[in-house]
Formats: sequence, structure tokens, C-alpha cells
Amino acid sequence: MDGTELAREESPAARLGSYRRGMDLRATFDSLSGGPASHARVELLDDNGRAWTARWQLVAGARETIDVDYFIFSQDAFGTALLGHLIAKARQGVRVRVLLDAQGLRMSQQPDQDCLGLLAATPNVSVRIHRAMERRLVEAVARLDPIVAAASDHDKIVVVDRRASIVGGRNIEAKYFAQPEELPEAFHDVDVAIESREVARTLTAVFETTWDSERAAPIARQVEDGERCADGARLAYAAMDAWLDDRPLAAGTSAEIEERGFAWWDELRRLPRLSAVVRGRSVGAEARVIDSLPRAGSAADAVSRGLARLFHAASRSVLMESPYLVLTEEAAAVLEATGRRGVAMTVLTNSPVSTDDVLSQMYFQEQWPRLLAEVPRLRLFADGTTHNVHGKVAVFDEEVVLLGSYNLDPFSMLISGEVMLAVRSRPFARRVAAKPRAMIARGAPEVYEYRIARDERGEPVRTPTGEVVIAFGPNDHADAMAWPRRGVRWGLVRAVPWLTGLPPLF
Repeated sequence: MDGTELAREESPAARLGSYRRGMDLRATFDSLSGGPASHARVELLDDNGRAWTARWQLVAGARETIDVDYFIFSQDAFGTALLGHLIAKARQGVRVRVLLDAQGLRMSQQPDQDCLGLLAATPNVSVRIHRAMERRLVEAVARLDPIVAAASDHDKIVVVDRRASIVGGRNIEAKYFAQPEELPEAFHDVDVAIESREVARTLTAVFETTWDSERAAPIARQVEDGERCADGARLAYAAMDAWLDDRPLAAGTSAEIEERGFAWWDELRRLPRLSAVVRGRSVGAEARVIDSLPRAGSAADAVSRGLARLFHAASRSVLMESPYLVLTEEAAAVLEATGRRGVAMTVLTNSPVSTDDVLSQMYFQEQWPRLLAEVPRLRLFADGTTHNVHGKVAVFDEEVVLLGSYNLDPFSMLISGEVMLAVRSRPFARRVAAKPRAMIARGAPEVYEYRIARDERGEPVRTPTGEVVIAFGPNDHADAMAWPRRGVRWGLVRAVPWLTGLPPLF
């Protein structure tokens, strides 16, 4: 099957500019899109509370249009409040469009709180679902290709009035916005808020590429318990708005919430009020949007190609943060070539303690020792807490940042649709790099460095069978992992690309 078959439409941000190997970083940044860079004000959203208030304020300021595109949209305290907020804006005359991926929606659905039909039935609102699960399964069986079922819209986009936007790694769910000290399962994540009509127009066009495609279908404008959904959305919006403003709820509203017994109310009350969250400083920067559409097994997308270009252009350092580190042979070769040019590379990712995906960890456990053995000047750090590292960001020579929804794994590289913002600004790059560096500096038990054994010449030490000897790894700080035996596990891992026709993994 042609890997581009699922992506017949062409996103306006999927066309890279001309490029030749050997360009410096500035020229490579200019090659990441066909036209001139957009001038933008960008604010880093690496604090969970600020990331939520930024979204809330962006929606609150809408006067004409709101476009929302998410992979996961849970109807917990945050999701239900946002539903109520969108309904309130629609009733003020704002046109609202919400695009959700069926796979992500399935991951976050709560059968007793499925209120999307209420949103869809609101005047001025349209809701579409990308690739319904039934359709995915039928297509996968018809083509004898299971990867077809996995191709998803993994974008995270909010655009308001075609002037301001937010992109990044966060979905709509409590663990993305609660502070880590308040919620054990809270994530570390990264978004960026952008003030730029040019960027907003491009993101709107990216949104509409999927919205207008035959892959997106409207959802039914009905809901089983419409009255409870309507009350829940209205009250959650009122409660969240008061929570963020640090003002008490009206006595009648509070009593109504208590009487109805909404689960999100207890969840919200367990979290600290977010009114104390300090707005971050924005900086002026050049920005370019890079987009890829869902596909089946093809790395010929703009994001993967643009990322490789930036690696080839880096001359001093690359700092990466990604929830998953599972590389194809081609991706590993890019890192190896970069390291052999003397570029220092640092990766912060998850350990078995912090991960939210056991399968990716299975791949990672097999790859990381060989990766350290093959890639010069690479250092690898893993989160040792329960707080998942979910940011998707790379900083090149402390000058260019690539930030968005793209993970360093085969799903982002070969299958799912992703959107990234490339930013050229030294002050912004320094801010992006500051938090992962601070996490790494805290050291164990919060963050561990994984190391392989090396001889006196610095060469990797191997067993008689050729396996890399581990100096410190996951088994040195995590409990014994309840996974299949190593041989069986590795056999399954190696079989997956062969069964699906994906390029070989490293």
C-alpha cells in the first residue's frame, strides 16, 4: 500500500522549501516552509496551570471564530468546563468548530458523560470526528494492513479569530493541567501561545485540510441525557471561571452542583485555585508551521524531513524532550551522523516508572543501550517520578526550537498526522531548554542518567555474544517489570514492523 494514500489532501504547511545538505541553521530554518517566516509573539507554556489559563483566556477573548483540534478530549473537570465555555461563546454569536480524533476520543470516553452531542446541537457549533473506529477497522481488514487503523489526527490546535493560537503536546484532560505536586499522575508538558495573524491563518488552513476532507464526519446532534449534560456544562463553566478568578460561586450555583453530584466538582475542589498562575513573558520571533497528515508507513512527511534537516544543520548542541524514544534505522542514522560531527545531544524521556505506554517502553529498553553505543556524544536521561514527560520539543544550537505534537516514535514518524511550530529566537530557545535542564540537574531519584559500560578508550563494552553492557539502566531504579520474558518480548517487537510493512526499527 502507498504510504501516502491516507493523505491525498495536501496541507499548506506540508510543503518544505528548497534545501541542500550543508546549509547552516539559519538557512535550514528558512527551508522549513515555502514562503517567508511569520513574525510572531510567542509565549512558552511549560507550566500546567498557565497552559490551562492561556487556553481559557484565549477562548474568552474570541469575538468571531474558535477552531479546536485535539487527539484526546476528556469530559472531566477541564473538558466539561471547556464544553460549557464553547457553548457560552457560541450563544454570543461566535462560530465554533471542534475536530476530534476517534482513536483519542475512544481513549478518553466516559459513557455516562458523553455530552459532545449537546455541543454539536448548539447553534453556531459544528463537531466532526476524524476517522470513526468502525471505518478504520473495515479499511484495515480490506487492505490487510493493520497500520491503516492506527493512522490518526494527533494535532493539538486552538485558533481564535484567525489572530491567536496555541499548539503543543497537551490534550484536554486534568493530568495535562493540574500541577505535579497536586496530582500524582500529572504530566510535564510543553505548549506555545502565538500572537500572529500569519501563523493563525496557516494553522486554520491546516485545521481545514482535515475538517473539509472525507475523513472527517459530523457527529450526531443528540445526547441520551441532554438535561444533565446541559446542566453539567453550564455549571462546570461557571465553577471553572470562578475558580480561575479566585471568586466564590453563588450560593445557588454551589448548591445545584452539590445536589446534582457531578464527579468533576470533587476533582476541581482537590486542585489549587489557578488564579495565582503568573502569565509568562512573550518574545518576538520568526515562526514557521510544519504539518503532516495521517498516512500509513511513510516517513516522507514534512515534519520528519524538517526535523532531519535541523539535525544535519546543528553545529553545537541538540536538546530533545519526548515521551517516547523508539527510532527507525533511518532516524538512528541521523542521530549517529550528528554525533560524529561533534554535536552534543541530550535526550529527556520516560522510564518504566513514569511512562504511560508499556509497548513503547518495551521497544525503548531494547534500543537505548545500542543507541548509546552507536551515537557519539549522546546522553540519555529518564524521569524517575510518576509524572510523565509528555513534551515534544527539540532545541538546536540554542537558537531554533521545534515544538508541537510530534513524538520520537514510529507513530509520529510514519503514521499519525502531526503539527509543529518552528521558532527562531535565542531568548525563546533558552527558555524552552531551561526546564528540562533543571529537571536533569536535580538528578536521582527524580531523573536518572542511563549509561553503558565503556573501556579505557571510551569504547562500549560488550558481552561475548555482542550485547552492550549496561552500567546503569531501568532495572537499577525501577521495580522488576511485569513484562514477558526478554526473548519473547524482543521477538514480538521485531515482528511488528515485518507484519505491518513499516521500515525496520533500530
